[in-house]
Amino acid sequence: MKSSCIVLLLPAIMLLASCTRGYKAIEYSSDGCAHCKMTIVDARYGAEIVTDKGKVYKFDDILCLKQYINENKMEESKLMLFVEKYSAAQNDVTDAKQAVYIRHEHFATPMNGNYAAFVSVEEARPFADSLQSDILTWNDIQ
Repeated sequence: MKSSCIVLLLPAIMLLASCTRGYKAIEYSSDGCAHCKMTIVDARYGAEIVTDKGKVYKFDDILCLKQYINENKMEESKLMLFVEKYSAAQNDVTDAKQAVYIRHEHFATPMNGNYAAFVSVEEARPFADSLQSDILTWNDIQ
């Protein structure tokens, strides 16, 4: 009797575990951008939205993510937003609302948004200084 209960409960437990809301790794050179439909290739500029219901939207450019939110009138407070850290390994993301950004043509992003994301002002400062650019916040991205 116990083994049949375990057999019945195991799929339910696995289903619940697979429904956790959070970042889903971008499959570079395979996944498409939800906004511009281009294949996502450059890991330095990848971004992602996770809705309150767990739906995931992936992007090839930070600006694509921002435009998608605006065009679809999504309520940012209900979204989890992730951006790739410019100076980190592939699928090493941070919270887009907490990140800092630099916009410069040096960052030749796929859709010409030219934004790069950094975890902190301290990490971004050398880039900002060498490019003579300002350090921006999420609300500055347009």
